[in-house]
Amino acid sequence: MDKRSVFFVISAVVAALMIPLSEANLRWVPELVAVTYVVLAVLSFLDFESRRRGSLRRAATQWRTAPRRALRRRAARRAAVTGR
Repeated sequence: MDKRSVFFVISAVVAALMIPLSEANLRWVPELVAVTYVVLAVLSFLDFESRRRGSLRRAATQWRTAPRRALRRRAARRAAVTGR
């Protein structure tokens, strides 16, 4: 579990709870803070997921080279079976 995103979500809830307690002309401050924390929570979670699963760039690179690797492996297996 990503601890950073949990912290940001809790902070967003606390900031949202402060909205009714703030003065009317300064109500935008806790609103902005709450939205900022939600954005940070989403970005932190996406960063955590990309590090856990691997990057999309690496996956795209592996996808492009996979057919060539498969052909090389197949050729190596045939060579091993035929004794070359």
